[in-house]
Amino acid sequence: MNSNFFEANWNQLKELILLKWNKLTEEDLRQIAGRFEQFIAKLQQRYGYTREEAEDEVRNWKPNLSAETTRRDRTGYAGSSTGTPKWLPWLLIGLPLLLLLGYLGNREAKTETTTVPTRTETTTTMTRTNVASDNLIIDTLRNRLMNSEFMQNLSTIRIESADGVVTIRGTVASEQQKDMITAIANRIPNVKQVNNLLEVRQ
Repeated sequence: MNSNFFEANWNQLKELILLKWNKLTEEDLRQIAGRFEQFIAKLQQRYGYTREEAEDEVRNWKPNLSAETTRRDRTGYAGSSTGTPKWLPWLLIGLPLLLLLGYLGNREAKTETTTVPTRTETTTTMTRTNVASDNLIIDTLRNRLMNSEFMQNLSTIRIESADGVVTIRGTVASEQQKDMITAIANRIPNVKQVNNLLEVRQ
């Protein structure tokens, strides 16, 4: 790049200059004001170049004026050279937090049915209520049943909990399994009552 090109395209080159020589400042650009000799002098001042080194670096630079240029690479957003805006870190932290709170709120606000694989590849369908303590009861009972030896022969069951009253429906292989499920459910904290409606398969 020669001096004529530099001076003729000064307005388009300013942004590119800040990207390539990031030790230069906005104040430096105001002082340069499109003058090639002043630009060479600023490079010598900021980078410790000799005049020949500064001229060689500028001469070998081939800026692409057709590309849209912003200061995003220097500041993280377009149109400023003062650094990252103070609100940006708060936005980056706050937005995921808001999304998480929204997800948790929706999760507790609706009743959903989840199919859970057991150790015998059967499934247990559990209806979750919109009460956090009932969700905990259902999850705890599910985990304890999955870790029980009786799950090896357990067919599909459905577990519900409303205000600590647990209702279990479905079929099991034996009365022993039915009684064991009742005993496990009664040992779970906050369970007030267990309605075991399981039927023994013939």
